[in-house]
Formats: sequence, C-alpha cells, structure tokens
Amino acid sequence: MLVRWSEAERYALAATFREVGPGAPTLCAGWRSEDLLAHLVLRETRPWVIGLDRLSGAAPGREPRQSAMARAAATPGGYAALVDELLGRDGLRLTRRLGDAADLLEFVVHHEDLRRAGDTPRPPRRLPEAMRAAVWDRLRGMARLAVRRSPVGVVLVSTTGPRTVVRRGADSVALVGDPVELLLHLFGRTGHADVELRGTPDTVAAYRAAVGPAPGVAEVVRLVTVVDVDAEPSRDAASFTAVHVAVLDDGRRVPLLADRGWTVSGPADIWRHMTAAEVAATARAVVGPDEPHGDTSTEDMARDHWQHLAGVLRRHDVRVAAEVLRRLPHDVEIGARLRARL
Repeated sequence: MLVRWSEAERYALAATFREVGPGAPTLCAGWRSEDLLAHLVLRETRPWVIGLDRLSGAAPGREPRQSAMARAAATPGGYAALVDELLGRDGLRLTRRLGDAADLLEFVVHHEDLRRAGDTPRPPRRLPEAMRAAVWDRLRGMARLAVRRSPVGVVLVSTTGPRTVVRRGADSVALVGDPVELLLHLFGRTGHADVELRGTPDTVAAYRAAVGPAPGVAEVVRLVTVVDVDAEPSRDAASFTAVHVAVLDDGRRVPLLADRGWTVSGPADIWRHMTAAEVAATARAVVGPDEPHGDTSTEDMARDHWQHLAGVLRRHDVRVAAEVLRRLPHDVEIGARLRARL
C-alpha cells in the first residue's frame, strides 16, 4: 500500500496551527501563523492569487489578497475555519492530487516554520524512518537548484545513511544532517537547521558566502571565550574572568556569558606551573554546561545550556539552533595581562 506522507504531515501541521492559534510567530519573514495558513490554503485552492500578489511587489505580510485572507483569520472563528479549509477536499486542489511530489517538502518546511519560531522553539521531531526516506528522495532533486550558486562541490550526507553529490567541483563541502534538517538548510532556514558543514575552512567559507543566509541575516561561525586575570594577582593566588561570546560572519561579537570565572591558589609562585593549555581547558569547562544535580542528567544540563545560549542570541536577532551552537568551533583567547604572566 502506497503511503502518502504529505497527508500525514498535513494533519500534523493542522494540529500545530490549532495549537499555536492566530498571531503566533513563524520563521517566514513578515508572516504570522494566519499568514502562513492563508498561503498554504491559497497555494492549493487558488494558486494564481499567489502569483498576482507576487506581481504586486508587496512585502511579506502586506500582500493585497493573501493578507486580506489572513486578516479574516485573525479571529478565533476565522482562523478555525481556515484550518478546516486546509483539511478540506472540495474543488480541484491539484497539489493535493499530486501528493508527496507537490506537498511533502512544502508541508514539512512550513510545519517547522511554526514549530521552531519564537523565543521557545521546539526541538526537532523524530519522524518515522519511511517518512524521512521519502523526504530524502524528494530532497535530492531540489537540492541541485538550491546550491546552484555554490562555487564548490556539494555533497549531501544523511545521518540515516545515504549520501548524494548535488554539485560537482574540484573541492567539495559536505552537508551532514537528518533529511529534515538538510531540507531546512537548503530552504534557507540555515540558523534553525541542525546541519554540520564539513570541508576545508576555505571551502566551507566559499560555500557559506554563496549559499548562506539571506543578505542582512548574520550567522554564528564560532564561539570564543576571552580569559584574563585580575589586574593585581599575587604569586600564590589569582582570579580569572571568562567572557563567552558568539562570533558572527560579519565580524561582530555577541556576548553570551559575562559572569563566569574561577580562582586558583596554592604554593608560592603558581605561575611557574600554569600553562596556556591548562587555562584554556578550564575556561571551556567554566563557560560550559553546569554539573548535573538531583534527578537531572548530564545531557539534560547540556540541552538546557545550549538552549539558553540560543535564547540569548535570539534577543540579539540572531537565530541559530541549539544543536548547531553545540558543534561550533570554540576558541580561547588569552587577555594581555594573563599573557604577560604565562
């Protein structure tokens, strides 16, 4: 029996629409939940309306026809009726007749647009293996179009096992992740997709520059902890400060943790036995997840830590998934006073 995963995702998406209600944020610039809902209904029932809105040149959220439908859905009753229309079967509904070929990737991406938006984004879902395989099969074709501007080769590597070359080049970058995460990355949700880029630094940089976030959208490229020592340390004791920052691709640094540090004391002249490597290792631990306590596990503490840092970045209008932050390079920079002591 042929399973149409797009239909399963349609009902799951409708349930999430009902759960978040009108006025909820999405990852689509300028759109709230009712705008996204109106888009999906129009795409299926009156696609020519979307074309006319695009011809108008209006900004997202100000489309003449779609925004009128969205305004009508801003009330609880109007919103519920539009969700029902998304599930309806009346009329031609050509994309629904085409099934997974037309709807699967569209519904999966926009479902995550709802789930991962706002100050408390939801973690990635664990979809059925067969559904992930269906996403992968559809993804491979559209990926070639998505990376067409890349000056380097691109290989998609699914954590479920398969891989495929979508752009050939002398040097290549590998995009590694679950099929859904790869889909989000290729659809421009790079800051919300748990995808690892593997390759030489120059190759990865070239790919990011060509196929990275939309213009004006900053991306976190690494983490840095700046360590220094009090102005007047003694020979047998010293207090260290550790400032943890996210470095963006435009060179800016966003402070993540500014209240961390530690103290060292011991026999006379502790500096004779202290090394930069030891300081760096301690700094990484100090700005990392706290130790588990009570019924919490190490993984619980790590998850909370990275979600907290992702939340700090959101307050600076920088969107990045907690799992992406967790895998970024983490450098330690030694301040001038400490460098003079080591």
